[in-house]
Amino acid sequence: LVFTLKLLVTNPGGLLHQYLNEGRYRIFNGFRLLILTTAVSLFLMYLVGPEEIFGNLTEGWDNYEASEAKIDPAELQNVFFDWYNILLWIAIPIYALFSYMANRKAGYNYAEHVVMQSFHISAINVITIVLIGFSILISVSWMFYAILLVSFVYYLWMLTAWIRRRSVWFILKNVFAF
Repeated sequence: LVFTLKLLVTNPGGLLHQYLNEGRYRIFNGFRLLILTTAVSLFLMYLVGPEEIFGNLTEGWDNYEASEAKIDPAELQNVFFDWYNILLWIAIPIYALFSYMANRKAGYNYAEHVVMQSFHISAINVITIVLIGFSILISVSWMFYAILLVSFVYYLWMLTAWIRRRSVWFILKNVFAF
């Protein structure tokens, strides 16, 4: 587990190459890692409080009307956090499909993209865990945006290191796929 987390943070492309090509005996299973990191990140989110994480994100929604009914930010937060783990896991095959479609010629099949996305979501969970740790010390109003930005940059880094392409076209099509 420690070796896998170290590679996930320092060399995600190497982690994927080792897991898919060289053998899986040294790498912690990606789906088990996903379950573990999701559980820890959800636990920490509930300790901090979902209303703190989404506090500034939902400002002004009280004035928005959708077909005569107002959107309640608190209810939206509750739905998101109640279904957070399911949303993440449903996103994996969808993200993998877009990643596969954008990189069909790279030589990896759809299942390998599912594995890549499971490690990516695990990395997002680790990033969330770290940022929640920082948010305990500092204000949390920026945390949601920081998670989105860091996960986007990490995704591009992971993909370029895994597929070993760094052209402008490659990055642009994967930005679109993301």
